[in-house]
Amino acid sequence: MKTLLLAIVLGYASLTARAQKNNQVNSIAEQMPEYPGGEEALFKFLLKNIHFPDEATNQTISTTVRVKFIINENGIIDSVHCDKEYEFGLADEAMRVVKMMPKWIPGQNNGRAVAVRCTLPIRFVGSKPLLQFKKRKNRHSLI
Repeated sequence: MKTLLLAIVLGYASLTARAQKNNQVNSIAEQMPEYPGGEEALFKFLLKNIHFPDEATNQTISTTVRVKFIINENGIIDSVHCDKEYEFGLADEAMRVVKMMPKWIPGQNNGRAVAVRCTLPIRFVGSKPLLQFKKRKNRHSLI
């Protein structure tokens, strides 16, 4: 059986964010949204809930799915999508799990909660989850 390598890279270097001001997407929020329990809790949630799609089990897979979404002023995830099509249902699976996430702690500008647009890269390789937590400069990743 092949191995699925699920890599989620987060941090200011890789979590793309824009704050919403006057109903428009603006520059980066002063305080980024945070998953309840922090990045490690997010990694555990993703590893527990992401399943390698059946149609990909006999394929050689090595790709990163970039899921885009908005965390609104109330911490609720909205507008989940991928800008690109991915084979074997990988984008559908990544988006399914992002939609399952609990409320986040919303981003803030000037002490006020703001909606923030985020991109979460999820790496698929093979067909079985593998987790190794590694801290790098200004980011964390599962490799």
